[in-house]
Amino acid sequence: MTKVQDDLSRLLGAVAATPEMTIGELRNLLISQEEKQEQDNFVSSVMQISEEF
Repeated sequence: MTKVQDDLSRLLGAVAATPEMTIGELRNLLISQEEKQEQDNFVSSVMQISEEF
């Protein structure tokens, strides 16, 4: 429950400070470092496959 409260607080603070933030930017505030690394690895893999074709 604490994580949910922290995440919601972080989102509300970000929107209050920068109302023009996109949904994607807000999502990026919530992902863990491990999830970010997985996303980066996925994008890198897709780029490698794309270059091979």
